[in-house]
Amino acid sequence: NSTDFQPAADFVCQWLETCRDRPFPGPALLNGNVPPVSREDICGVVAAPLGVSHYTETFEKRVDPRGKTYYWIAGEAIDTRAAPDSDIAAIRDNYITVTPLGNNLTAASELPKLADWGMNPYAPSAPQPAVTRDP
Repeated sequence: NSTDFQPAADFVCQWLETCRDRPFPGPALLNGNVPPVSREDICGVVAAPLGVSHYTETFEKRVDPRGKTYYWIAGEAIDTRAAPDSDIAAIRDNYITVTPLGNNLTAASELPKLADWGMNPYAPSAPQPAVTRDP
């Protein structure tokens, strides 16, 4: 039953005790996912890398209680394949997954490719070209 959050709540309570007794050493955010099944159907807890999901690009324009406009991603999954060792595959197999997430989202290997767009790597000691703006 996908509306029964008790298995997730039980896991989080147990996980918090583990974290208190043995703090995670790295600078990371631990992401947990619990499959939408009964406690009896959960196969265990595994560490798994994030999978990649692809969705249709559907956005709903909404207004929050303070009157501010925001956009809600409302797309449907269009590519349901997942790497066999990913969190997506493990969740489908009824495992709770834990993934350590880093806070640096820079695709470092892609930085040199920006030179094709006339953007040089930043070097604090080197003069940077002036940015020209149209009036």
